[in-house]
Order: sequence, then structure tokens, then C-alpha cells
Amino acid sequence: MKYFYSYIGLMIIGTSVLHLFVGLLYYHNLLLELLNSRVKDDSIASIPSETSFFLWFEISAIALLLVGVLVDWLIRIMQLQLPLPFCIGFVILGILATVFAPKSGSWLILIQAALLLLGR
Repeated sequence: MKYFYSYIGLMIIGTSVLHLFVGLLYYHNLLLELLNSRVKDDSIASIPSETSFFLWFEISAIALLLVGVLVDWLIRIMQLQLPLPFCIGFVILGILATVFAPKSGSWLILIQAALLLLGR
């Protein structure tokens, strides 16, 4: 378990990169449309729901990337053990993501969270 624990940050980074690419592949037409159009109204109400979903999809991938970099730095570079509340919070995040989006890849987060908790 300790071997997997030391590379859990890289696993989270890999998941976030996969999340970014899946979002770009799935929403490539929308992305091209956004890049070719001009913003006419700055209010959040003017953003269509599909565009909003795409933006949150990509923002969450970037946030997950930052968490992965932090976890990797703390475990492999600083050689610290992650605090138990962080590990439990990551498990809760994985459970919630899997419950609310069971057909997505959120089970990857759940596996990584379990490895974080068991590797302590």
C-alpha cells in the first residue's frame, strides 16, 4: 500500500488531465463556437447551460490538477503524511461524485481516495 500511497498525487494529476481531455473532446464543437463568437452580454444569465457545464467541467479538472500537484509535493518531495481530515474529505468527495454521477469517471476519485486513506 505504501508504494501506491507515494504515487497517489501523480494518479490524481493523471485523472485531472484525463478529465481535461475528455471535456475538450466531448465539447469540441462548443469550444470552437465559443472561440469564434463574440461575447455580447457579460451577465452570467446570458451563458447557456451547456456552456456553463463545459466551463465547470474544465474548471473542476484544473482544480483537481492543483490538488494532485499539492498531494504529490507533500508526499514525495516533503515526505509528509497527509492529515486524516484531508483523506476523509477526499473520500467524501469521491462518494458524492459517484452517487451524483454514477456513469462518469468519478469512481477514479473514489479509488484514489481509498488508497489515500488506506495508505496512511
